Amino acid sequence: MRKSTAVMFDRMKVISQMARLNMKTDDLIECGVYRQAIWKARNNRPVAILTARKIAKALNTELSDLLTEKDPDEVTYQ
Repeated sequence: MRKSTAVMFDRMKVISQMARLNMKTDDLIECGVYRQAIWKARNNRPVAILTARKIAKALNTELSDLLTEKDPDEVTYQ
């Protein structure tokens, strides 16, 4: 199988972490994350792995703490 280059965030984990840190979308944009990537993370869409790491870093958490339990090989772009 082909190695996945995208991950799926658990939208509730992302939204919860943003709330804990009192962060808004604009705050993540100031950290260098694209608005479209934030939208994807908050709406159960695949996000490129490098961008996902950037989002996790901006949210001061481990990437694995924000991901869904879905197998990464099942991720497809729509």
